[in-house]
Amino acid sequence: MCGLPLPKTARLVQNTPMLTTYKTILLGLSLGIALLACPHARAQEQDATEEQTKRLLQFAANNTEFDEKVEAQAKDLFKEQITSCKSPEKAVRQLPRLYGQIQFPADPNNQFPPPTYGVWSEHVKIKGCGKIWDINMLGVARQKGMPMLLALLPGQTLSDPAIQRNAERVGATTVKKADAESCAADANANYTVFLGYRTPEGGITKTDAGQGWFEEWTYDFCQQSIPVQMVYMPNGKNGFDIKARIVPSAMPKVPLPKPTASPEVSAPAKPEAPVAPAPEAPASGTDTKGLL
Repeated sequence: MCGLPLPKTARLVQNTPMLTTYKTILLGLSLGIALLACPHARAQEQDATEEQTKRLLQFAANNTEFDEKVEAQAKDLFKEQITSCKSPEKAVRQLPRLYGQIQFPADPNNQFPPPTYGVWSEHVKIKGCGKIWDINMLGVARQKGMPMLLALLPGQTLSDPAIQRNAERVGATTVKKADAESCAADANANYTVFLGYRTPEGGITKTDAGQGWFEEWTYDFCQQSIPVQMVYMPNGKNGFDIKARIVPSAMPKVPLPKPTASPEVSAPAKPEAPVAPAPEAPASGTDTKGLL
């Protein structure tokens, strides 16, 4: 179970409920790289990516100093980002995810030194208040010394840092438009939850069909917690079009309309129009039709 103490050899686990150790992943990558010698091998670019991913995993699994740095910073970020829980418990580091190219220095002693160029994401699951929380960071290589760690949004979002920034803006704009008159504050994302993959027909499924995916982001806005559903749709330009909507049952409260008559003179009564039945709000995190 994620978040529970593990032996040192299995501390770094895959970013799924399965406890897949780095040694298992490295074995699979080694076998995959060996198979690239066959006539149906992948392109050289894919070969390089596999090898770079292997080196990153080797560094992560064999560098105690950086491992401790990742977990310590994740605990500090937890205190800043997860305001609803004040009692974090065990932290368990997950597999890093490589973004683009990465470079390592020559290593004749097989000590797996830190990279000197490249960026990747680090993920740590922390148990607290009866839940498992995801803390995310961006690893940035340096020419000398240990890599830097920069905070990313907490949660389960599949988007990379560049897409996260655009998605955060889209969601914040959606919240502000829904309640533009009653509050002048900014809407700030504080947690992300992955809902499922998008089907070719626009539905939701557990299987990735290459049609994008759905997430639910929670925004802090004027002392309210606003859930916003997001859909990521491939745009054919190596990017995504992002749409957002507030979960209907959680629409922020709007101010009452101003009176049209002074207190001294009452406005004449008008016949009331019949009230239309309100549509039933969809359940949060499941209905995605309003996003399509």
